[in-house]
Amino acid sequence: LSHACSQCLLSFLLLFLFAFSIFSSNCSSSGQSFLFFFWCAYKVMLESNGMAQPLFMVTGACHGAAVELDTHHVAFGAVMQDSHVNRSLIMSNTGDISLSYSWDAAKFSPDFSIQPQKGRIAPGMEVHFSVDFHPKQVSQDIRYEDLRCHLDNSAPLLITLTGVCNSKQTNREALSFTTAVRGKDTRNVSIRNSTHQVWTIKPIIEGDYWAGAHHFVVEPQSSRQYELVYRPLVMTSEGKKHQGRVFFAFPDGNGLLINLLGSAEPPKASGVIQRDIPCKKEYVELLPVQNWDTKPQRFRVSIDLVKPDKMDPGTRVFGEEFIDVSAVDKKHFSLHFFAHKEGLTQTKVQFWNEASGEFQFFLVSFKCASPEVTSTFVLNTPVRQSTSQTITVHNPLVVPVTMTTNTNSADISLPPHFVVPPGSEGLCMFEYLPLKASSGEQPARISFHSSELGVYHYDLHLKARPPPPESALHFHTSLGASHQQTCQFVNYARSKAEYICKIDSSDFTCERTISAPPASAGGSSVSMEISYEPCTLGSVRATLTISSNAGGEYIFPLYANCTEPQPQGPFIVKAGFTANIPFKNVFPKARAFQFIADNPCFVLRSSSETIRPRKTHHITVSFESGSAAHYDGADEGDKSPRTGMLTVRCLPPAGSQSGSGRATPSLPPLTWIFYLKGIYQ
Repeated sequence: LSHACSQCLLSFLLLFLFAFSIFSSNCSSSGQSFLFFFWCAYKVMLESNGMAQPLFMVTGACHGAAVELDTHHVAFGAVMQDSHVNRSLIMSNTGDISLSYSWDAAKFSPDFSIQPQKGRIAPGMEVHFSVDFHPKQVSQDIRYEDLRCHLDNSAPLLITLTGVCNSKQTNREALSFTTAVRGKDTRNVSIRNSTHQVWTIKPIIEGDYWAGAHHFVVEPQSSRQYELVYRPLVMTSEGKKHQGRVFFAFPDGNGLLINLLGSAEPPKASGVIQRDIPCKKEYVELLPVQNWDTKPQRFRVSIDLVKPDKMDPGTRVFGEEFIDVSAVDKKHFSLHFFAHKEGLTQTKVQFWNEASGEFQFFLVSFKCASPEVTSTFVLNTPVRQSTSQTITVHNPLVVPVTMTTNTNSADISLPPHFVVPPGSEGLCMFEYLPLKASSGEQPARISFHSSELGVYHYDLHLKARPPPPESALHFHTSLGASHQQTCQFVNYARSKAEYICKIDSSDFTCERTISAPPASAGGSSVSMEISYEPCTLGSVRATLTISSNAGGEYIFPLYANCTEPQPQGPFIVKAGFTANIPFKNVFPKARAFQFIADNPCFVLRSSSETIRPRKTHHITVSFESGSAAHYDGADEGDKSPRTGMLTVRCLPPAGSQSGSGRATPSLPPLTWIFYLKGIYQ
């Protein structure tokens, strides 16, 4: 039995190996790789005494994979140089197990490429490969045979790729660009897609100064504009241009090659700057200097005057001679400007690379307006008391400068002009002499002007305090008499002034107005008379105010004292004649006066009289010689002078009651004594 079984198993094995060898031979000849599934069954029979009986069944099976490509030859046809065409390749696994695959990608270069290059394929799965044909050299027969795809534990798959590479067709007309160096110029290229597929195009741009989108999409049956930008970093010389090319490789194997020509003209201004600044003020403009190169650059700086034709001596525009800028960076250059006078200064600031000849420049304009205030002074003084300040002016020029002065305040005195030596300082002293008191600080301004250095402004804050009183005037007289004093003051008004005089007491009198001519530099003295004629006894205090719109105000204290009337005379009266003795009613009202002569030889025309206020009455007195002899007992033939005394008494006012029924207080008795002297002719 054992021998029979061994024979059966040996027969099964030989049959399996025979079938496998035939299958493998067929797979190799067809370029396919199969790891097959083979199943076999064999029945073992027992025969004895002419009878056969089944003893057992012998079965066997083997699992495998069958992998194949949809084609073994891919022909790409004609393709333009630097263009590309894509074809699809499909790998199928009809077996029962998954396998790893790997293409020998290095063998595809340089004209072909395949993706994916490696991976794994599962049973019943398909893998789609993208095969690109991108020839670099013109050839009518490009052939890559038996390119291998390796499989696990199986013979490799083989494929053959063929194609033709035609030379590029250049457009007859080149695309021209023109711009200032480091500027840009843009041109559009129209791309037409006449196919029914979406095109994704990656342009190939040759030339250092052209750029465009890395890729762009053109929809089927449509056109799209592709933008090319020309940005030159260096200028082109006369008769020469920058050259470049752009190639559009279409997915259908065709392409478009366009030559590019660029003209880079001298640069435009990197900036046009206009600044409005005041005179006499230092100003710094920061200019951004750009380095477009990939290595550091040193620029020489030149500052050229555009307008006016000649730089004013009082104007300065300056900066450093060189500036170093790091690669692909920028640095600010400090341009300094200072002008003494108003006006417009236009400059061209150029930054020049001496090695390459490349440059950049800025147009900078400075419009100088009226200068700001150079300095401010605060002055505080009483009226008619001067205070002074000194202003220093620097002259940077090499010639002397004459400054003309001006002020808007009548209280400021300064010289009409002064000279500042070259390269030195000049001093100008001004004086503040206020004529009127101010309630607060009053603004004023002093200006200096010269044709070389322009205008200087100085602001003043002026405060004039009220003046102290002038020197007091003292008066002394008796009632009925008067005392005159001369009042003097200094007039500082620079124009003719009309002064108004006022005294707050009726005992004093003076002129109502006084005219004063324009004062000299130190002031002019003005005089006036003041009369004191009291109407009451005792001391009196008053104030004299002299004021003018031009000359200000003067205040004089007045002090006076009035005593009782003093005897007057003697008054000479000739025999047979009359004499008039003046007597003035010094009171502000009319009063009655009584006249009494103590010697009968002096005869009065009237014994009393009512005299109007402030009026003078003449008392008429006659000398009678007969009465004189009788009075003193002398002989009638005695011709010696006779003396007497005239007494004037002030009578009380009429009526002893006031309007309210109360008695009016009596005034003190006042008498005036006049001595008389009678003489014979």
